[in-house]
Formats: sequence, structure tokens, C-alpha cells
Amino acid sequence: MNILGNLLLRTGDPAGAVPLLERAVALRRKHSDAALAGSLLQLGTARLDTGEPGAAGTAYREALAEYRRLGDRPGEGRALRALGWLATANGDPAEALAHHEEAVRVLAETGTTVDYGLSLESVGDCRFATGEFTAADQAFRKAVETFTAVDNPVRLGIGLLKQAAAQRALGRPGPAGEAEHEANRILAGIDAPEIHEVRTRLR
Repeated sequence: MNILGNLLLRTGDPAGAVPLLERAVALRRKHSDAALAGSLLQLGTARLDTGEPGAAGTAYREALAEYRRLGDRPGEGRALRALGWLATANGDPAEALAHHEEAVRVLAETGTTVDYGLSLESVGDCRFATGEFTAADQAFRKAVETFTAVDNPVRLGIGLLKQAAAQRALGRPGPAGEAEHEANRILAGIDAPEIHEVRTRLR
């Protein structure tokens, strides 16, 4: 149930994923473990993508509570980041930033990971959206350092594109051009929807 539901979610069919993920959650409640928390996160995302933010928040908060009960710090960080995305969708940038900054603090304990980089990037996104370009640039720089360390070229390229946007907003065309040039070099030949979305949004 969970594998098929996750596949539908990833391929753009959240409505089809919801009943399968709900079934997976129901089955996994008997064990109450990290698998249950993971299914709750996926269910929350499916609910958010089908325009049900209230149900999404319920699932995300239950996942967070479960990860905390288990002492699963990486999972706790992912749940906090999901709550940050939900707050952004609900138009609450202050709450979004609070969740993402807490995720950064939690994930800093787990070492250099993609999840840590994603949370740093999310902090940068929040700062950029509210016009705090210096703080955004600092967060994006740390995210770029993290994605370099874990050798994730897609996230590294996206982080550099965002860093370039922050530099442009700060009136620094030279560093902005350098970051964008390096991003283009890294992302050459990589076709991922998120890359196109980021390029379009930051123009």
C-alpha cells in the first residue's frame, strides 16, 4: 500500500495516493514505529497536494510526535520541514521560518546530510521571501556547502541558483554571475522538474 501510494504521489497523482496511504497508516498503527511516521508524512503531503491543509497538518503533527517518541532525529527534522512547507502554503512565513530553523537545529546533530542541506535551503527560501537577502544568502551558502559535501549535484545546482538570486538582490552582479555559471555547469544535461521551476521562479 505504502509503496504504491508513494509512487502515485511522486508521479503527480496525490488524489489516487490518499486512500492507499491512509490504508498503510491504518495497518502500521499496530506497530507504531518509524514506518508509521513515514507513512503519515507521505499522507500529509498527499493531503496538502489535494488542497486539504488541515488534514495535512494533522498527519504532519502526528508524524512529528511519533518521530520524537522514537528519538528519531532525522525523521523529526523531516517532519518539521514538512510543517514549514505547510505554513508557507497557509501564508504564514513567520511560522514557516520557525519550523525550518528548528529543523536545522535538530538535523545539525545528525551530521552533514541532504536533509540538513534541504532545511538550510528552506530557511533561505523564507528569508528571501521576506526580503532578508543577507540572511538568505548566508543560508544558501551553508546549503551549498552541505550539498557539496554529500555530493548531490541536483541540490547543489539548485542551491547555487538560489544563492545567485540572493546576490543579485543584494546588488552584487559579479558573484551572482559566478554562482549562476557554476550552477549551469553542474546542471548541464540534468532534466528535473524542480530545476525548471526554480529557474522560472527566480527570474
